[in-house]
Amino acid sequence: MRQTLEQYCQLDILASNAGIEHFAALDEVSVEDFDHVLAVNTCGQFFAMQQAARHMRRGGRLICTSTMCASKGLARHALYAASKAAVEALARNLAVERGLTGDYRQCHCAGPDRYRYGCRTSGAL
Repeated sequence: MRQTLEQYCQLDILASNAGIEHFAALDEVSVEDFDHVLAVNTCGQFFAMQQAARHMRRGGRLICTSTMCASKGLARHALYAASKAAVEALARNLAVERGLTGDYRQCHCAGPDRYRYGCRTSGAL
């Protein structure tokens, strides 16, 4: 991001695809597992969008990724799904907050059946 800002003085788009997987039953997830997955999947995207928004021109694009697991329950996916559901909530709230400056945000959901389940947070203001 620093190099882009040095060369162009602003950002037009951020595509944030931070994520690691950790699939385990609820009683198998340690505090360390929890902290690590949320640090990468949720905090990583949060702070990337925060930094980008500070330098984004009017009408810029904030794009983040989630997973269909965030809205469809799957065994052994609770931790991963929770971290990505937080990203979807972030996208929804930023849509309102950044909408005041004309920004557009999307949250794309990946998964084996992405066309069927889609992502409920995609859209523009």
